[in-house]
Amino acid sequence: MMAILSSSPKDPAFFLHHAYVDYIWEKFRQKQLRLGKNPEYYTGLGVSEWISESKNYNLTLFHAPYRNMDCFKWMKNIDGYSNIFTENLYVYEDSPTYPDCGNTKYLNWNTVLKRCIGIKPVLSAIPQSIKPYYVHMIIIISVSFILLIIISFLVFLTLRKIKRVTIFTISNEELKPLCRRTVSNI
Repeated sequence: MMAILSSSPKDPAFFLHHAYVDYIWEKFRQKQLRLGKNPEYYTGLGVSEWISESKNYNLTLFHAPYRNMDCFKWMKNIDGYSNIFTENLYVYEDSPTYPDCGNTKYLNWNTVLKRCIGIKPVLSAIPQSIKPYYVHMIIIISVSFILLIIISFLVFLTLRKIKRVTIFTISNEELKPLCRRTVSNI
């Protein structure tokens, strides 16, 4: 499904993944602005001005800046560097930070990692009468799965051993007189 351009955006994982990639791209663009670089500037080939001492070359020509975007034929690749999207279409909120972690009950500040992390689910919310059955369910499902694999393997081995059985054979020469008699009787 992911390889088909018309259907892949309908996959929720695809959509969420690319929404996050767009968020990271926008955070990078905002950092470039803070560093005094214009993120709308689409550099050409050659040595980049801010890394010229390391002799790293910019290879954006392979991105084909003046080629029409896929699925957006009215736009060029170079238009993807524009601020028009975040100025007119959408805005990203900042990620939750210390001290309140976005004022949500699902995040807590981790003093070791120095970042907001998701809370762990509390098993005490599950009634005590149900908890013992979790282990039994896991064992039953695991054993069932293993048995399914064993049975599938045995069926496979059995089918490999069965050979084609020929009940009878008729050659073309033997078939011709039968066909003539049948046609003449009609």
